[in-house]
Amino acid sequence: MDANDAITAKDYLPIQFERSNAAQSLWNFEAVVVLGILAYVGAKGSLAPGLIQILLTIGFLGFAVLNLAELRKVSRQRTIIGRAIGQHLPVELDGLNRYLYPFDRQLVKRMHLLVDGATFFAIWYIPLRSAGWGRIPTFLLSVAISALASWIVDGMARHLQNRRVGS
Repeated sequence: MDANDAITAKDYLPIQFERSNAAQSLWNFEAVVVLGILAYVGAKGSLAPGLIQILLTIGFLGFAVLNLAELRKVSRQRTIIGRAIGQHLPVELDGLNRYLYPFDRQLVKRMHLLVDGATFFAIWYIPLRSAGWGRIPTFLLSVAISALASWIVDGMARHLQNRRVGS
């Protein structure tokens, strides 16, 4: 690489904005799926629990795993690109450096798992409650399913994130 090919902060900015848009698209997709599930479960809440809840749980589990794994990957990419931009920023733009980094990856993970857990809870709580199950058993079963499913999402997403391409 010669002096004319030197990389500057402006070379990284389009990549950073594209990765930011990718993260936002993943969150938007999560919101659409969650709201769709909540609308369906709310509208069909009087149906007896059973196969529909199992299928919704499995389907959303798969979606949540892939979505979280991809969000983690995009967050890592944004952090790396943010560091590269920060190293090439002129001194007069040094204050911009703190805005180049995404939210902490642990915060992203926790928020995602909170939304996932609430969705799993709704998939089970609304139909069980409508079917006449008692308030306490319905709540406890829904919480247990939510916690287990969120734990599975986290573990599987972490596994996917740590896999190397081609392995």
